[in-house]
Amino acid sequence: MNKQFFFTCYMMLTLHPVTLIPSQMVLAATQRVPSQFSTISKALDAADIGDTVKVAGGTYIEHIKLKDGVTLQGGWNGDFTNRNISTNETIIDGIKEKGPTVNGADNAVLDGFTVINGSLENKGESTQGSGIYCRGTSLTIVNNTIKNNSPSGVFCSDKSTAKIIKNRIHDNGQAGIFVQKGADIFIQFNTIWGNKYSGIGSSKPPLSKIIARNNIIYKNERSGINALFATGIIENNIIYENKRAGINGNATPLSIINNTIVKNGWAGILVEIPESEITIKNNIISENVEAGIRSIGQGVSYNLLFSNNDTGDCNPEHLWCVKAQYGGYGDEISFKRHKDFIANPQFIDAANNDYRLRGTSPAIDAGDPDSTYNDVNFPSSLGSEINDIGAFGGPQAIIEKAKANHAPLADSGSDYVLTSKKKSVILESG
Repeated sequence: MNKQFFFTCYMMLTLHPVTLIPSQMVLAATQRVPSQFSTISKALDAADIGDTVKVAGGTYIEHIKLKDGVTLQGGWNGDFTNRNISTNETIIDGIKEKGPTVNGADNAVLDGFTVINGSLENKGESTQGSGIYCRGTSLTIVNNTIKNNSPSGVFCSDKSTAKIIKNRIHDNGQAGIFVQKGADIFIQFNTIWGNKYSGIGSSKPPLSKIIARNNIIYKNERSGINALFATGIIENNIIYENKRAGINGNATPLSIINNTIVKNGWAGILVEIPESEITIKNNIISENVEAGIRSIGQGVSYNLLFSNNDTGDCNPEHLWCVKAQYGGYGDEISFKRHKDFIANPQFIDAANNDYRLRGTSPAIDAGDPDSTYNDVNFPSSLGSEINDIGAFGGPQAIIEKAKANHAPLADSGSDYVLTSKKKSVILESG
């Protein structure tokens, strides 16, 4: 090669510099099922990090293994011009073989499917199963229906990190969501009901960590949330009519803040070791069968209790009334010290599970006045910026979507919208 060749190359690079584009950007592509690939598994096999696999509505009888960095998206119409996960239901059915219907992967996304018929599979000395199984992986599970799986709807173990958002999780053989062995899970905007064990369950050390926020959890055969083997934050959930405790906790640090917990079969909040200093603050705890809060009172403050242990609208000046709210623990002095109070929360329509507050509710502006807990979203919060006790108060309360000429309505679906953050008070009539 002569000097002229090198000079020409040098001038080309100088006058026309090369822009290096990350390989993930260059290679990102879309695979389509069934127009390009007959099965979801084949499309995932062909996908690379950054790709999206789009799946048209229909039933796909297969077990799939998600792929690192790949988004799997259901709900598309046949020519892939429109996506609607309700109209174009996309079912992944694991009926044909044992094992989980969907197996997780790092930085993968599962979006818009109905996942059914996962089952337990023995693999030598270990087992795996459930609708969605994540072991030591990180993934996002969003906008899915997860039902009729065994043992659980979603199972996360061995330090998995998962985001579980805007799903409907119901009628699974054990827990709706189950965590163990150091899993770190974010759970938000889900509706979880009718599972044979707890809505959210935990077991086996090391302790897992959960953040459970803005979920509706009801009518599960055990507890709404069983956090016996988990630390974390449980806030702004509506938890009702579960056959055991609304929330069952033990380990610390655990914060239970601004929840509405109603009509559960054991205590609303059950602390297995009553002396555990779990933060229990700004909750409405009403009409639970055995007690409102079964705890010695460590970490308890600014909760509204009502008619737990079948006490009705009892007088808090009477010892029997107070002790019944706390499962036999506490007295008038401790009750006043941690600033709980007993009053009818005045739900809009508890008979139909509408646990928003009437404008005359004593829960409005009655929470911890520390600005950390201030209301910021109006509606659903009412009154001033001081914390409203219950699921519709505090900084993590949802912003309600309201139709014109209709009262605001809380919705756990996928269509949350931002509205004005002005303060408001609902004036009730009739």
